[in-house]
Amino acid sequence: MHIALNAYRSQRVSLSTYIALDTYRSRRVSLSTLRQSARYNADAEDQSSGTYE
Repeated sequence: MHIALNAYRSQRVSLSTYIALDTYRSRRVSLSTLRQSARYNADAEDQSSGTYE
């Protein structure tokens, strides 16, 4: 019983770590997407104002 509890606990830790990694990965993706869209918006503003180089 104690061994089963220990295995369950370690499994839960790895599961939460996996979820945290998954959240971090998805957050990184959304962050880079946000950065790309921000850069695109800045480029569009530069083009519309005529100062695009």
